[in-house]
Amino acid sequence: MIRFTANINGLDSFSAAQQVKVVILQNNRWDNAIRDIAPTFVRAIRSISVR
Repeated sequence: MIRFTANINGLDSFSAAQQVKVVILQNNRWDNAIRDIAPTFVRAIRSISVR
C-alpha cells in the first residue's frame, strides 16, 4: 500500500479529483506503471489522499 497526500491549493475544489492524475512507477519503468488510480478521500480544498 502506498499512501500520499497532494497539495491541491489553486485547483477547483469541485473537480479536483478529476484534475489530479496519479502514476506509480517502480525504478522509473513505464512498462509496469500503475495508472488511473481513483482518490479515496478528498478533503475540502487542501489535499487529496490515495491509498
